[in-house]
Amino acid sequence: MSDKEKELLQITEERKTPFYVYDKEVIAEYYNRIMNAFGSGIEIYYSIKSNSNIQIASLLQKLGAGIEVASAGELMLAEKSGFNCKNTIFSGPGKTHEELREAIKARLLCIMIDSIEELETIQTISAEYGIVCDVGFRVNPNASSPKFAALKMGGEKQFGIDEEIIGNAIERLPFMPNINLMGIQIYLGTQILEHEEFLNYCRTVQECIKRLYEKYSLPFKILDIGGGMGISYVDLKKELNLQNISAELKQIIFEYHELFPDCKVIVESGRFLLAMSGYYITKILYKKQNKGITYLVTDGGMNHCCNATYRGKLLRNNFPLSILGKPNADEIETEIVNIVGPLCTPDDLLGNKVSLPIAEIGDYVCVHRMGAYGYSFSPLHFLGHDTPEEILLCKSAYKIIRNRGKKEELLLNQIYE
Repeated sequence: MSDKEKELLQITEERKTPFYVYDKEVIAEYYNRIMNAFGSGIEIYYSIKSNSNIQIASLLQKLGAGIEVASAGELMLAEKSGFNCKNTIFSGPGKTHEELREAIKARLLCIMIDSIEELETIQTISAEYGIVCDVGFRVNPNASSPKFAALKMGGEKQFGIDEEIIGNAIERLPFMPNINLMGIQIYLGTQILEHEEFLNYCRTVQECIKRLYEKYSLPFKILDIGGGMGISYVDLKKELNLQNISAELKQIIFEYHELFPDCKVIVESGRFLLAMSGYYITKILYKKQNKGITYLVTDGGMNHCCNATYRGKLLRNNFPLSILGKPNADEIETEIVNIVGPLCTPDDLLGNKVSLPIAEIGDYVCVHRMGAYGYSFSPLHFLGHDTPEEILLCKSAYKIIRNRGKKEELLLNQIYE
């Protein structure tokens, strides 16, 4: 049994399942992987949508990260986590007038504009407050999303202003005295695992930035070049090792600074920073057979750990799974099982026909690589179960960073007699 499994098992003896555990040292390791690969010419901005716990965000702030938010709620979380407004960017396609008012008054580093109509709204609000607002344009380039990006965010998607019509926005700027254009944001896709494909992604972004500069002669102060870096949940031997392409990445960043000497180059990350640090642990309540299939029924599932389940997905592989305290599957007798949670839906499937060491009632199932898009991505109140505890592990010690929820929270904001 590995030292990590011993630590996780120790926590199960002291805390009630289900819960999340995040390893502080792994978070720091992946932050440093990005910095070492790209070099000192970048700044990492944490996408807080990937994990909304303020102590996780605070840890990244102390490591030197800025933050990317996409709602007034996330802006509040950023402030509570210790981020300075001048290290905060606000993105997203559907910012409300109320959210824009908050962001403008907060004097953020940059509001990334997603449409010409949003630009006009920001001018109106900024003029009302007598503020000159720093903005950037999110650009949807004349290029397809990366071939091997599992999640495509460019091309025929709802994000940004098409490169073909960005001139329509730029030509309005002389008539908008309360707008200060700082730069641009380009984010074409994410979950890229192929080294060459990731370099192609970075070059595609760079080519778009150069085209815009040559056409409009804009002295960009901020270049948000997105993220795209992938984490493998299926083939555990397949990993985007940024160090293997570090020389090429540093050259791209060098070229940015040659073209724009005073520019802040931002690399966004959420999943790559956090996924490897996290574990979701749930207890086996029942073991049963239906139509020849062995089911392990656990006390948590899709409601807490939606990203690992089969909800709404026709094709899907299992996330890395283990039975805590059991040897690896190649060292012990195994069985094929389906791991299901407590919910009344067939989508509540944590593991489909997965080979695991023979487990018993009372054993613990661990879903690995769940530091990102776990708690924050899940329908936490579906079927009314308590929300899970969150725990931060530092070496052999741990602390609670989010309390387990209570059923009474289901009544919050409801009107009843």
